[in-house]
Amino acid sequence: TNTTELSYLYQKLNEDHWWRKHWQQHLTTLVSFKKLTDQWGSKLLVVIIPEKFQVYPYLTKTHGENFDLTKPNREIIYALKTANIDYLDLLPHFQKVADKTQKTRLNPTTDYYWNEDQHWNIQGNKFAGKVISQYLKNYNLPIKSDKNN
Repeated sequence: TNTTELSYLYQKLNEDHWWRKHWQQHLTTLVSFKKLTDQWGSKLLVVIIPEKFQVYPYLTKTHGENFDLTKPNREIIYALKTANIDYLDLLPHFQKVADKTQKTRLNPTTDYYWNEDQHWNIQGNKFAGKVISQYLKNYNLPIKSDKNN
Protein backbone atom coordinates (compact mmCIF):
# COMPACT_ATOMS: atom_id res chain seq x y z
CA THR A 1 0.00 0.00 0.00
CA ASN A 2 1.44 3.38 -0.89
CA THR A 3 1.01 6.62 1.05
CA THR A 4 -1.66 7.88 -1.34
CA GLU A 5 -3.78 4.79 -0.70
CA LEU A 6 -3.29 5.06 3.07
CA SER A 7 -4.24 8.70 3.14
CA TYR A 8 -7.32 7.83 1.11
CA LEU A 9 -8.26 5.32 3.82
CA TYR A 10 -7.98 8.03 6.47
CA GLN A 11 -10.28 10.26 4.47
CA LYS A 12 -12.76 7.40 4.03
CA LEU A 13 -12.96 7.10 7.82
CA ASN A 14 -15.05 10.26 7.82
CA GLU A 15 -17.07 9.64 4.69
CA ASP A 16 -17.88 5.96 4.59
CA HIS A 17 -20.25 4.15 6.96
CA TRP A 18 -18.42 0.84 6.39
CA TRP A 19 -15.14 2.36 7.60
CA ARG A 20 -16.82 4.03 10.56
CA LYS A 21 -18.41 0.72 11.57
CA HIS A 22 -15.06 -1.13 11.50
CA TRP A 23 -13.32 1.69 13.32
CA GLN A 24 -15.93 1.35 16.07
CA GLN A 25 -15.41 -2.43 16.20
CA HIS A 26 -11.68 -1.84 16.67
CA LEU A 27 -12.36 0.53 19.56
CA THR A 28 -14.78 -1.96 21.11
CA THR A 29 -12.00 -4.56 21.01
CA LEU A 30 -9.66 -2.19 22.82
CA VAL A 31 -12.27 -1.65 25.54
CA SER A 32 -12.53 -5.43 25.90
CA PHE A 33 -8.76 -5.64 26.32
CA LYS A 34 -8.98 -2.93 28.98
CA LYS A 35 -11.62 -4.88 30.93
CA LEU A 36 -9.49 -8.02 30.73
CA THR A 37 -6.33 -6.30 31.95
CA ASP A 38 -8.28 -4.68 34.78
CA GLN A 39 -9.53 -8.14 35.83
CA TRP A 40 -5.95 -9.38 35.88
CA GLY A 41 -4.76 -6.37 37.89
CA SER A 42 -2.63 -5.23 34.96
CA LYS A 43 -2.50 -2.09 32.88
CA LEU A 44 -3.10 -1.68 29.17
CA LEU A 45 -0.99 0.75 27.21
CA VAL A 46 -1.87 1.43 23.58
CA VAL A 47 1.02 2.73 21.50
CA ILE A 48 -0.17 4.74 18.50
CA ILE A 49 2.25 4.31 15.61
CA PRO A 50 2.35 7.07 13.00
CA GLU A 51 2.11 6.41 9.29
CA LYS A 52 5.05 7.49 7.18
CA PHE A 53 3.05 10.23 5.44
CA GLN A 54 2.15 11.72 8.84
CA VAL A 55 5.85 12.15 9.64
CA TYR A 56 6.94 13.05 6.09
CA PRO A 57 3.82 14.60 4.50
CA TYR A 58 5.79 15.92 1.53
CA LEU A 59 6.26 12.34 0.30
CA THR A 60 2.61 12.00 -0.65
CA LYS A 61 0.43 13.87 -3.09
CA THR A 62 -1.52 16.93 -2.05
CA HIS A 63 -4.82 16.03 -0.43
CA GLY A 64 -6.49 19.41 -0.51
CA GLU A 65 -6.78 22.02 2.15
CA ASN A 66 -9.12 19.97 4.33
CA PHE A 67 -6.83 16.96 4.70
CA ASP A 68 -5.96 16.51 8.37
CA LEU A 69 -2.98 14.25 9.10
CA THR A 70 -3.66 14.10 12.83
CA LYS A 71 -7.40 13.34 12.75
CA PRO A 72 -7.03 9.53 13.13
CA ASN A 73 -4.78 10.06 16.15
CA ARG A 74 -7.15 12.55 17.74
CA GLU A 75 -10.10 10.18 17.23
CA ILE A 76 -8.33 7.20 18.77
CA ILE A 77 -7.02 9.34 21.65
CA TYR A 78 -10.51 10.63 22.35
CA ALA A 79 -11.85 7.07 22.40
CA LEU A 80 -8.99 5.86 24.60
CA LYS A 81 -9.47 8.70 27.07
CA THR A 82 -13.22 8.03 27.16
CA ALA A 83 -12.51 4.37 27.98
CA ASN A 84 -9.82 5.32 30.52
CA ILE A 85 -7.14 3.50 28.50
CA ASP A 86 -3.57 4.74 28.74
CA TYR A 87 -1.85 5.56 25.48
CA LEU A 88 1.39 6.81 24.00
CA ASP A 89 1.10 8.65 20.70
CA LEU A 90 4.42 8.44 18.88
CA LEU A 91 3.43 10.94 16.17
CA PRO A 92 4.54 14.12 17.98
CA HIS A 93 7.82 12.44 18.95
CA PHE A 94 8.59 11.46 15.36
CA GLN A 95 7.47 14.83 14.00
CA LYS A 96 9.76 16.61 16.43
CA VAL A 97 12.92 14.79 15.28
CA ALA A 98 12.15 14.08 11.62
CA ASP A 99 14.22 15.86 8.99
CA LYS A 100 11.71 18.17 7.31
CA THR A 101 13.95 18.83 4.32
CA GLN A 102 11.94 17.83 1.27
CA LYS A 103 13.57 15.11 -0.78
CA THR A 104 12.43 12.41 -3.16
CA ARG A 105 13.88 9.53 -1.10
CA LEU A 106 14.42 9.09 2.60
CA ASN A 107 17.92 8.51 3.92
CA PRO A 108 18.04 5.09 5.66
CA THR A 109 20.70 6.25 8.13
CA THR A 110 19.06 9.51 9.22
CA ASP A 111 15.35 9.12 8.48
CA TYR A 112 12.95 6.73 10.23
CA TYR A 113 11.06 4.84 7.51
CA TRP A 114 12.01 2.63 4.61
CA ASN A 115 11.55 4.10 1.17
CA GLU A 116 9.94 0.93 -0.16
CA ASP A 117 7.06 0.62 2.32
CA GLN A 118 5.37 2.09 5.41
CA HIS A 119 7.52 0.38 8.03
CA TRP A 120 10.16 1.88 10.28
CA ASN A 121 13.72 1.24 9.27
CA ILE A 122 16.45 0.48 11.83
CA GLN A 123 16.59 4.14 12.92
CA GLY A 124 12.82 4.27 13.33
CA ASN A 125 12.76 1.12 15.43
CA LYS A 126 15.58 2.40 17.64
CA PHE A 127 13.91 5.77 18.11
CA ALA A 128 10.50 4.24 18.89
CA GLY A 129 12.16 1.86 21.35
CA LYS A 130 13.81 4.77 23.16
CA VAL A 131 10.57 6.76 23.39
CA ILE A 132 8.57 3.74 24.57
CA SER A 133 11.20 2.63 27.11
CA GLN A 134 11.44 6.15 28.53
CA TYR A 135 7.66 6.28 28.82
CA LEU A 136 7.58 2.89 30.56
CA LYS A 137 10.25 4.02 33.03
CA ASN A 138 7.91 6.81 34.10
CA TYR A 139 4.75 4.71 33.83
CA ASN A 140 3.11 3.54 37.04
CA LEU A 141 3.22 -0.22 36.46
CA PRO A 142 1.69 -2.43 39.14
CA ILE A 143 3.83 -5.31 40.32
CA LYS A 144 1.81 -8.41 41.03
CA SER A 145 3.35 -11.57 42.40
CA ASP A 146 1.86 -14.89 41.38
CA LYS A 147 3.48 -17.68 43.36
CA ASN A 148 1.91 -20.32 41.11
CA ASN A 149 3.95 -19.21 38.06
